[in-house]
Amino acid sequence: MTVLFGGTFDPVHNGHVGVVRKIISALSPDRILIMPAYVNPFKAQSWQCAASQQRYDMCCIAFAGLGEVSDMELKREDVSYTVDTLEELHRTCPDSYVLAVGSDSLRTLPLWHRAEDIVKLCEAMG
Repeated sequence: MTVLFGGTFDPVHNGHVGVVRKIISALSPDRILIMPAYVNPFKAQSWQCAASQQRYDMCCIAFAGLGEVSDMELKREDVSYTVDTLEELHRTCPDSYVLAVGSDSLRTLPLWHRAEDIVKLCEAMG
């Protein structure tokens, strides 16, 4: 099982690292993918402080030894849709995926682009 943990990480902080530590403790996943978004669709109009490469580098430092930081969404150089990322992951690295999101994001999940498909592409944990 691979856990996908995404966000803008602008900046990455101890709360993010704490979430990953809790995921490791609770789920013992085979792998954790940290996925910085190029542009979060819900924050597309907001100003970002750090450039993509800076956020990627910060994540590499903050999550060293905890998970694998991916630049998949950063390479798109466009709005990042979770469903596109999950579909690409299933094509390139078939596995069972768990999507880790904060409670604020979970409340808005029905508004996400192709939310029903996201649910189908992920394992249910409970």
